[in-house]
Amino acid sequence: SRSNHVQEHAEWITNRIRSTVRDGLELWNRKDELFPNLIFCEAVGKQLQSLKNPILQLIKNRLSELEDYCKTWTEEAFEPNSLRNVSPESQVTLQNPKYSKERMFLCPDGKERVFSWHAKLSFGWRIYFFPTEDKMIIIGYVGSHLRTVKYSN
Repeated sequence: SRSNHVQEHAEWITNRIRSTVRDGLELWNRKDELFPNLIFCEAVGKQLQSLKNPILQLIKNRLSELEDYCKTWTEEAFEPNSLRNVSPESQVTLQNPKYSKERMFLCPDGKERVFSWHAKLSFGWRIYFFPTEDKMIIIGYVGSHLRTVKYSN
């Protein structure tokens, strides 16, 4: 093989490396290597470390999609149409203090932010994220569906 082969197969190599993650603890410990364009809030550590299959695979795949989006992000503004099954939280939920507080996460830079954007997964799970101005994504929450005005269980 030659060095240009690595470049030609970079996506396959990356996917292969990601597929070797065995559990949530390993996913958390290797997050910087696997997802260099994603920034993880500290609270996500406990959420990821407790993951087991099959939800581990779903989370890993969606984080990979967010990472891949960041690598090709060229527009000034975040383009949600480039990602599948993501949406902002409804305004009625965000305007309700009880529910907006559940979407406020402490980021590694010490700032608390309201995370409206979320990726919807099977089993009612969500990944709440915050696109930054420098074309990275902060991951604020990985877990079951948060309460909303319509879904208050």
